[in-house]
Amino acid sequence: MTTSRSYDRFLAPRLEARVPGFGRYRADLADFRTWVRTEVDAQANATDRDAPPRLETYDREGQVVNRVILNPCYEAQHREVYRRGIIGRPYLGGAPHLLSFGMGYLLSQADISLHCPVTLTGAVAYVLGHHAPASLRERYLPNVTRMDGHARTGGTWATELHGGSDVGATTTEARPLGTQYALHGLKWFTSNANSGLAVATARPVRLPARRVWACIWCPATWKKARSTTTGCAA
Repeated sequence: MTTSRSYDRFLAPRLEARVPGFGRYRADLADFRTWVRTEVDAQANATDRDAPPRLETYDREGQVVNRVILNPCYEAQHREVYRRGIIGRPYLGGAPHLLSFGMGYLLSQADISLHCPVTLTGAVAYVLGHHAPASLRERYLPNVTRMDGHARTGGTWATELHGGSDVGATTTEARPLGTQYALHGLKWFTSNANSGLAVATARPVRLPARRVWACIWCPATWKKARSTTTGCAA
């Protein structure tokens, strides 16, 4: 894990060399590193040893819910890392995205299970902030980047068994359903399954070119769902 000596001698100078003025964030990163080395590392060890996540397949009425149950300490730190601005600061405070990268680098050394959802939420925030229609961006980006401990996290649903990391091999279809889309296919890996939002890859059936796929916006709550597409060349 990054020590104070290695941080001061190696990591901080290299980050500061990449972006002019990055030195203003040195104290913030040092504070974040201290939190990671103490509280996050202790939580990760306790979670691994005594309170790993578990799958709750059915509720008390026997209905399928498939909820992932996490221990309270992990949940608290999951909220705290977003409160500290690991996603929000580039959007709300004008910080360079390198700050998020630096915080993630430190976080990953203590608890990769916290860092993984952060990277996915960062990807969702980037798609919202740079590629989504204004209506979606204005509706959802503030909830993803908020820094009050109540940020909504995101997932990316792209991997299919036959394609692996080759997103261009996507066969999931997006079929029009009124003003929205219904996805038909099998995603082999749905990252950050407890997230409230996700971006999924699929091929819109209304488009004639089979080499075109899209990013489909998937809020977790169907009644509030608003799906849209961003065309991409596979």
